Amino acid sequence: MAKKVEFDVIDGCPVPRELADEVRLLKQKTGSTLSSCDRSPEVEPLLKKHGKKSQRQLYNGWVKRLPGFNPANPPGFSTHERRNDGAAYPGRRGGRLEPWQVGMDWNPPGPVVREAAKRGWIVTVTYQDNPREAHHLNFRKAPEFEIDLKKGDTGKRVQEFTRKLANLRSPKTAETYLEQEHFRYDRFVVAAVKRFQADHQQKQDGKYGSQTATQLEVALRQQKEREKLDLKRGDRGPEVVRMSKALSLITDPDGKPYLKRPHPRYDRFVVAALKRFQKNRKIRADGEFDRKTRGTLYRVLKQQTEAAQKQAASAAKKPTSKGKTKAKAKKAKPSK
Repeated sequence: MAKKVEFDVIDGCPVPRELADEVRLLKQKTGSTLSSCDRSPEVEPLLKKHGKKSQRQLYNGWVKRLPGFNPANPPGFSTHERRNDGAAYPGRRGGRLEPWQVGMDWNPPGPVVREAAKRGWIVTVTYQDNPREAHHLNFRKAPEFEIDLKKGDTGKRVQEFTRKLANLRSPKTAETYLEQEHFRYDRFVVAAVKRFQADHQQKQDGKYGSQTATQLEVALRQQKEREKLDLKRGDRGPEVVRMSKALSLITDPDGKPYLKRPHPRYDRFVVAALKRFQKNRKIRADGEFDRKTRGTLYRVLKQQTEAAQKQAASAAKKPTSKGKTKAKAKKAKPSK
C-alpha cells in the first residue's frame, strides 16, 4: 500500500510536502510562479478551495469541449497525479511515481530549469512540441554517474548520443538536429546540442551533461508517442510540419510536388494534397493522415530521396563535355 502523501499549498497549488521547500526556494531565486502541481483525487478539496481543478475535472471538461478547457491526459495517466504518462519517465504508462516526480507548471519555466540544475536537480520539459504545455516540467534527481562530453571528445559515447540527435526532430522546425551520427564531438555537434538546449530551455553551452542527456531521452519518448497519433484537419505542431514537408518533397506521377511548401497547420491545402497522394498510391482518398498513409508517405519519401541521391552521385562521376574536350586536347600531339 502506498504511503499517504502530505501537501503544502504554494501559489494556490497543492505540492507534495517533501518537495515544498525546494519549490519555495526556486520561486525565491527565479521569481517564477507555480500555476499547477498535484491534481490527484485526494487534493480535490484543496484545489476547489483555491479555484483550481483536478485532472479528472480538466479531462471531463475537455471531452465535453467546454469553453476554456484544453486537451488533457485522462485520469490515471498524468504526472500531475503522480502517475506515469509514458513520456516523462520510462516504465509502464499509468505506473505510480514518487512525490518528487509530480508534474509542475511554471510561468516562466526557463529560469526554473536553469536554477534547478544549479541545485543538483535534473529538470525536463515534457511536452516541448505543445505550445500550451511548454510550461510543464518534471523534476528528476541527477543520476549517480555524471555524463560530461564536450567538444573534442571522440568514441562510442559520442556516436551513441549523436545518433539520438540524428533521430530526434526539433519541435520548432521538425528537422533533425543532426543529419547523421558523429564519431568526433566537432563544431557541428556543438551547434546541434545548442539548438537542442535552446528548444528545451536549458543553458546553451553546447556540452552534453546529465541535464541535457535526460532531456534528450524524454524528448525521444515524447516523439515516439506523438508518432503513434493520427493527424486530422485543424491540427498543428511538428508532426504536421513534417508530414506537409514530405508532401512538398515527394512528386506525383507527373513530376509535380503535392504541396508547394510545408504548412504549420493541417489546412484544406494539406487535405487536398493528401487526397491526391492517397489516390495515386491506391489508398482510400479521405485526406486523413492515419497509420497506413503515414507509413506509405514516409516510405515513398525515403525511396525518392535515395533515388535522387544516386542520380546526383552518378551525374557527379560523369565528366562534362568540356572536361572531355580538355582531356582530348591534352592527349593530342602538337603538329610539327
